[in-house]
Amino acid sequence: MLFNIITESGCMYRNVKVISSRGFARDKKDVKGALKYEKGITLLSPVYMNKYIENKNVYSIEEVEE
Repeated sequence: MLFNIITESGCMYRNVKVISSRGFARDKKDVKGALKYEKGITLLSPVYMNKYIENKNVYSIEEVEE
């Protein structure tokens, strides 16, 4: 599943895969759980290879249709 992530500073990461300690996120619920119980998430895309974002910096999460 691909996501659009918007941060508090206004950065938008489009069409990224989200990785947490449990593996790739399958839906928005997995991303929110990773943000709640872990310190952050890792984004994987061709542009942002292993970009780490802390949970306090995430403003919005949107699922993208593949």
